[in-house]
Amino acid sequence: MTAALATLDAAGDGPLARASRSWLLFFDGRCAAAVEDADRVVNDPGAEPKARSWAAAAGCGAAGFLGRERHAARTYERRAPAGRAAHQHDRLPGGSASADARNCVNCSRTRLPRESVGRLT
Repeated sequence: MTAALATLDAAGDGPLARASRSWLLFFDGRCAAAVEDADRVVNDPGAEPKARSWAAAAGCGAAGFLGRERHAARTYERRAPAGRAAHQHDRLPGGSASADARNCVNCSRTRLPRESVGRLT
């Protein structure tokens, strides 16, 4: 994990690098840091749709693991406009399916099974 994060550090601090970093941090169990990086991208009006989509997916899951249901739901909702505006959200690698999966994780983690099952259908 250290090597992967170091590679991203060398890539700079652009939105896509931060979005990728948020995924690595999420999978490394550093959810608070993942949410912080993801929020910076999702809230950046200049971030490209792919970066916003990736960041929102990681941020939604990480916030859910932290028990921050409302934050996860807001992150999930904020990712949609970026993709729709570019007319490519569903074609982005890790686009809507990834964000939906992270939202499902959030709903499961925060004990909302009915909503998490609804996300899968």
